[in-house]
Amino acid sequence: MTLRRRLIAGFLVIAVTLAIADLAVAVIQRNAVLRQLDAQLESARPLAQKIVNQFTQRDPAGDSTVVKGGTYVGHLLPNGELVALVTPASDPTMSPDVSDPSALSSPRTRRTTSGVTGRVRVLAAPLKDGSTAIVAVSTASAAAAAQKAAITMGVAALVVLAVMSLVIAWVNRFGLRPIRRMTDAADAITAGALDSRLEVVDDGTEAARLGAALNTMIDANRVSQERLRNFVADASHELRTPLTTLLGYSALYEAGGLATADEVNDAMARMGREAARMARMVDDLLLLARLDEAGGSVLVPVDLSGVLTDVASDARVVQSEREISVVCPESFSVMADRDHLLQAVTAYVSNALRHTEPTTVLVISAEQRGTQVRIAVADRGEGIDPEVIDHVFERFFRSDTGRARSSGGTGLGLAIVSAIVDEHGGRCGVDSEQGVGSTFWIELPLLEQRIR
Repeated sequence: MTLRRRLIAGFLVIAVTLAIADLAVAVIQRNAVLRQLDAQLESARPLAQKIVNQFTQRDPAGDSTVVKGGTYVGHLLPNGELVALVTPASDPTMSPDVSDPSALSSPRTRRTTSGVTGRVRVLAAPLKDGSTAIVAVSTASAAAAAQKAAITMGVAALVVLAVMSLVIAWVNRFGLRPIRRMTDAADAITAGALDSRLEVVDDGTEAARLGAALNTMIDANRVSQERLRNFVADASHELRTPLTTLLGYSALYEAGGLATADEVNDAMARMGREAARMARMVDDLLLLARLDEAGGSVLVPVDLSGVLTDVASDARVVQSEREISVVCPESFSVMADRDHLLQAVTAYVSNALRHTEPTTVLVISAEQRGTQVRIAVADRGEGIDPEVIDHVFERFFRSDTGRARSSGGTGLGLAIVSAIVDEHGGRCGVDSEQGVGSTFWIELPLLEQRIR
């Protein structure tokens, strides 16, 4: 059952409950007044007997003069004739129905046989001579009390129902309708309409916040899907290049195109390099997949000076002629996965080694900036073109495609750095100026008391 139907069902239940309560209050009020009338009749019975006896003594024939009062008093003769002795001033001709007088030993409601009063409460009091004194009062007050209670409760119920109707309409407009639109949008997205969005009015309601969050999720999902499509397309393209080389040399060999041992050796060497590059690319893709899953790394305190020193030592082995310096305080630590952090800094350094001249000085440093630690790899090379600097951390992006491929780059190194930094809850970026150089940096949260 939908929430709207539940609200309507709740509204109907409350309406029925109020109607029953209205009826119950009216009945209770009527019964309360009737009890008061019965008490009045019980207290008036001795007086009625006395009045009848007095009128009978004066006029034994029963032709008594009628007196106007507040309560009806009559004399029921043995022959069944009812003689009125006292009648209400508001209804002088009132006469109750006294058939079956034996049933009137306790107060009963009876109709009238004359007069404007419709119903009366009647009580009979037997006399010594075999006749009966009759006392009666109108039940109009009980009916009026019940009617007044019913009207009061009815008006209150209508007010309550009107307020509930306004509340339900308000909830439906600002709560249920937006949720319905969100449900429709979610169904559309499930059906494949990734461009579906909600029109959200920023009115501060939870539904508006939920709609804005859903739009954000839709945008993120669309970006993620687009990134996934691009990633698959780029990966297919990048893997196709070495695969084409392998298939080409294989076909050339089968066709007898490699006649000499030198040609075969050269072909095998080229195939080996392409296979190795393909293997590196697959390894990088698997690493990115693991990093995207998140939660797979164990962060422990890591000494930065040791990491940076190891990276610099490995770089000097690759390019012994390059001047590489490390600037980092001793016992300078962060919470990190050491292997991943080492891989990220190595990727920065490898990138600098490939894209700068061997004579370019390379500085690997770490410094505290507030609550953060900034790890930087700075060079004094040519710098990066401003038009491409915003894309350097994208997967399979190369600022110089030809040189990157010839040097064995996969185009995933900086993307892996970005994924590793995200895994550590940090930030990464690059500051570059053409003709001056580039500084690739990573910022990670600083451990307490890291500098001693």
